[in-house]
Amino acid sequence: MFKVTLLTPKKELYVGLALKVVLPTEDGQITVLEFHQPLLTRLQRGIISIDDRWLFNVRDGIARISGFELMGIVQT
Repeated sequence: MFKVTLLTPKKELYVGLALKVVLPTEDGQITVLEFHQPLLTRLQRGIISIDDRWLFNVRDGIARISGFELMGIVQT
């Protein structure tokens, strides 16, 4: 499991642990699992899925994967 923090400029959408996160990037969807390679990516309009349980519609944003943490700042 890894830590996931998903924020908008006004509030926290999700803070917790996850096994899998699917992100809508400019190059298509990517799936983030434990031990993912460090990455900084721009997000596009789509759905962020956390463990196939939590779904968030986003317009755009940015995500950083580093170590055992995914940090996303998005517009909803």
